[in-house]
Amino acid sequence: MKIFNELFQDIAWSDQKMNNFQKLQQHVIELASHVDQLHEVIFTDLDGVPILRCSIDNSAEMSIKTQFLASKALSTEKGTVH
Repeated sequence: MKIFNELFQDIAWSDQKMNNFQKLQQHVIELASHVDQLHEVIFTDLDGVPILRCSIDNSAEMSIKTQFLASKALSTEKGTVH
């Protein structure tokens, strides 16, 4: 019985985290929709791996991807100390 209680608590915690994640995503989309010509907001870690992607216009996601990756590589290269 204890195992089931722990499992249900883990599931509830996971649902709560996802709900908070979705709330954050919706809040960012709402704020970004007030900025002209802004199509997408992407939060990444230091390696450029997307953590949170908020698309204001769903069609913009694929067209921006290559430009974002290229600019990320350039900014990483400029910030590296040799």
